[in-house]
Amino acid sequence: MYESLEKELAIMIEKARLNGYWFRSKGAGEWLTPEEFEALCKANRIAYGENNRSIIDGYRMHDPRNEITGRMAEAAKITTDLQAFSERVFAYFNQVPKDKK
Repeated sequence: MYESLEKELAIMIEKARLNGYWFRSKGAGEWLTPEEFEALCKANRIAYGENNRSIIDGYRMHDPRNEITGRMAEAAKITTDLQAFSERVFAYFNQVPKDKK
């Protein structure tokens, strides 16, 4: 089983390198390069046993460039929403009479 897990890891790493993919954690959303993922898997296997699949099963390959595109779209929407909200707040406070002291 050790050899098959090691072979599976090697195939995954090679596929990621060839396609420009990185590995994204299912839970935390952490991104790892193929080299970082390989090192993490090796360390995990040393610490928890040769047949431990927890790291391999906890990550999926994705194109990080798609993540950048998605985050840029989110940032643009947040910026637009913030701009509209700020204009509304400032317009309101510019029209409200100031308290007399």
